[in-house]
Amino acid sequence: MSSAPRELEAFLNRLDRLYSLPAVASQVLELTERPRVDVRQIKECIECDPALTVKLLRTVNSSVFGLSGKVEDLNQAISLLGIKPLKMLVLGFNLPRKLFRGLEEKVLGRFWCYSLTRAVAAKDISTAFWDMPGDEPFIAGLLQDLGLLVLAQDLGDPFLRFLDKIHEKRADVREIERDTMGFDHVGLTYHLLKKWNLPDILAEAIGASGSEEAIAQLPPEPARLAWIITQADILTTGVIEKRSDCWDRLSGPDAVPRRLPEEPLAKLVENLQAKVEQLAQVMSLNLPQEMEFTELLLQAHAQLSTVAEEAAAERGVTDPDRASAATGLDTSSQWEEAVWLTQAMASKHGSEPDPSTSIDAENQSEEHVALATAPVRVSPGRREIPLTSHQDLVREVAQALATCRQSREPLSLLFLEIGGLDESGSGSESASRTKKVLKLLETACQHTAEGSPNCLRLRPNLLGVLLPGHDRPHVTELGQSLVRLPETLGARGSTELDLAATHISGGAATIPLPPKNFPASQLIESAERCLQAANLAGVGTLKSIGIY
Repeated sequence: MSSAPRELEAFLNRLDRLYSLPAVASQVLELTERPRVDVRQIKECIECDPALTVKLLRTVNSSVFGLSGKVEDLNQAISLLGIKPLKMLVLGFNLPRKLFRGLEEKVLGRFWCYSLTRAVAAKDISTAFWDMPGDEPFIAGLLQDLGLLVLAQDLGDPFLRFLDKIHEKRADVREIERDTMGFDHVGLTYHLLKKWNLPDILAEAIGASGSEEAIAQLPPEPARLAWIITQADILTTGVIEKRSDCWDRLSGPDAVPRRLPEEPLAKLVENLQAKVEQLAQVMSLNLPQEMEFTELLLQAHAQLSTVAEEAAAERGVTDPDRASAATGLDTSSQWEEAVWLTQAMASKHGSEPDPSTSIDAENQSEEHVALATAPVRVSPGRREIPLTSHQDLVREVAQALATCRQSREPLSLLFLEIGGLDESGSGSESASRTKKVLKLLETACQHTAEGSPNCLRLRPNLLGVLLPGHDRPHVTELGQSLVRLPETLGARGSTELDLAATHISGGAATIPLPPKNFPASQLIESAERCLQAANLAGVGTLKSIGIY
């Protein structure tokens, strides 16, 4: 990640004027880059900032670093930690005050909640799974989101409202930023760190984090750091947003296990919150009071065979906000957040959004559902899907489980239920229209899903889709596009069916790697419970679960 995109140049020009590394950090950086490092000079330089000195000593004495004895002064800290870790702490704790000035407590609280959690998680992941020192991962995790503060300072309230909507809908902040502005806040952080002449390994690893392709272009050392930051960021999203689907994404390169080992990872999460809270106290920071990291463990490692919403469904709770707590990303609505960011950019700079980076609602929706107009028309000669009995469904699922176990790939089962048609005509008309919608859904599955989906008509208004090779994020994205099919196609007038009164609900269950003798009924029942929860949550809803 070397040259800045054209859209980023305006921000970088302002960075030169607004945000400079404080004198102590700059001097420590210069002293540690000399061929012969003078420890006494470094100590005297840090002591020029008493507040920084106290913060450093409190940090090295916290549970985050886990030193056996109490560190009384900087001499002892340097001898126990070494020059490089101490330098990293100085760089992480001595940032430009202008980055934080004037921002609301809620904004700073969210920033520090994510940054501290990512920093501690990166340090622990590095030592537990990568056999690497944790000082660089700690600081990299701490610094990764500095670009968010720059954007918040530059764009003001419109950008903060955009962030609120992103967090509310659990969308991908970086993806929408790139689609809208041509760069994301992590890319902005990369160029900020380069401007400050921070170590290349930090800047390069942060800039490549989150992208397997970008990480693959790095030399081995920064590539390892980038993987650690990526894993820490995914884990941070999981524990703060209480998203168990993040657990499935904790993968690494071919040189390490694709999933981090569960037992030590669970132990890491158990200790994470206490370390983060202690670090916040050390830095005199206020974090949101509702933090409860262990909930991720309850969701991901209790061998759940039911969704979190099931308990609410059994108690008759129908609050859509509560019922949708673990559904994952609604990709079909991301264009709305992108529009917010486009408007923020235009508002700040007093100009119309750049057509090359603004978001068109119709095109973005079409991209997300990935359905062309022509394939979803139902041709008169298309075969009718035969009705599948429960016994046949169990047999089909069992066969798919055996195949996926042998090929070592995940299996997902998606249920799609059609409703609303009985209100728009007679019984025979409704049955005919339902049959056509089922055919439309089958065609959409065949043209949208990868591999060879197996579509099964389970009831006159219920379609089952077996999806070998589809993990939970894939089946969630596919299901979200399909339950919104009436809305999407009806809005475009791209089908001969009048879908105004039609709604579709979806439930999906995924087994990442089917074990031997895994019962087909468990996958079926889990998908059924998800469908029940979706029906409670409202029209056009999909619920999903991963079974471990």
